[in-house]
Amino acid sequence: MWKSLIGAAALLAMLGGEASATVFDFFWSGAADAPGVVSTEDTTLRATGTIEINAAAGGSFSLSDIVSTDITVTGDSITDFTFTGWDSAGGTIAADGLSATFVASGNPFKGGAGGFFGCHFIGCDDDPDILVISDANVTVLYDSADAALASMQMTVSRVPVPAALPLLLSAIGGLGFMSWRRRGKASA
Repeated sequence: MWKSLIGAAALLAMLGGEASATVFDFFWSGAADAPGVVSTEDTTLRATGTIEINAAAGGSFSLSDIVSTDITVTGDSITDFTFTGWDSAGGTIAADGLSATFVASGNPFKGGAGGFFGCHFIGCDDDPDILVISDANVTVLYDSADAALASMQMTVSRVPVPAALPLLLSAIGGLGFMSWRRRGKASA
């Protein structure tokens, strides 16, 4: 039993307790005063939720790196809907790992029965760019594709494991080992 406990503590110490995927809070607003917005058909449009991406800090991600999505889109002129996946997406994770952005070459959009949220033109590379929301085709016009993509904010929502936790687990494992050895010597 002690060998298993010590092995588990050593493994946690080596891994540092970090998961490989990072959960980001997702936020988008179609408000008229949002950066880069030229015009909007509904100033109450919002998309909020989480997106989990399996990519390293400073690296890029593609659709296959998106582990899960849970984003709700709301507004006065649409029927609210939630989507749990992207039809296409790609982007980069900031060097510090605390934020992520979409890029035009991996245009983010979600279509289907639940509604639509994303770029009007596949590739998000037309200038100016338009985001279309819901089956009602409510639009938000941006002054550039970059502004449209930057409007989708993703910031880290995970709470990192304290650096001392692996050390604490190693210490507990070491104490258990010493206790086991002391019992073994006492019975001999």
